[in-house]
Amino acid sequence: MTHNDAVVVDLGDRSYDILFGGLEDIGEAVSRICTKGRCFVVTNPVVRPLYAEVVERSLRSSGWEPVVLEIPDGEVNKGLATWSGLVSELLDNRVDRSTPVLALGGGVTGDIVGFAAASALRGVPLIQVPTTLLSMVDSSVGGKTGLNTEHGKNLVGAFYQPSLVYIDVQTLNTLEPEEFRAGLGEVVKHALLADEVFFGWLERNTEKVSVLDQESLRYLVRRCCEIKGAVVSQDERESG
Repeated sequence: MTHNDAVVVDLGDRSYDILFGGLEDIGEAVSRICTKGRCFVVTNPVVRPLYAEVVERSLRSSGWEPVVLEIPDGEVNKGLATWSGLVSELLDNRVDRSTPVLALGGGVTGDIVGFAAASALRGVPLIQVPTTLLSMVDSSVGGKTGLNTEHGKNLVGAFYQPSLVYIDVQTLNTLEPEEFRAGLGEVVKHALLADEVFFGWLERNTEKVSVLDQESLRYLVRRCCEIKGAVVSQDERESG
């Protein structure tokens, strides 16, 4: 399978690809950037019954030995307890410096798993596999990880770039409509800030997008990733 429509996030020797393909081909994509062996797939109880099996099967057929771990879903669980539990599980399962950790889920899962991957052994390879529109167009790209504390949201975390972002827009078919609309808000923001031609495309293709036309979704997500990737390449820590 070819991924010739990759979006590259240009960060010098830490550059990485955003690839678009089916989850059934993820094993091959991971094999191109990491040395085969064990790997971890970290997901949540909402996404696990939908997509963990196809990811696990693809990894196995590409010669990986996947271990599936589960963390609780939802903003309320995006705290130090969930993160430290996950780091302990990774260490219990003898994670090593070359073991890739895949974050399979939406933004909360990506944030927690990203920070766990940054912290365990001071950093193991991270692969973001976003399954919500918001995480595809925003939180999976750019390396921002974060946890909430009683002092506020996202006050503990790290900038930790993934080794790969792998997007299957078909996962949007199982997304709750309100979650999809939340993601569209971010899409419109990208277009307003960076690309009036894209904004015009969105206006003309509202109907296609709302009925989850796969080709339209792929273009929409890809364009947002290009915009976000360009911002990250210029200002990785969003200091400007």
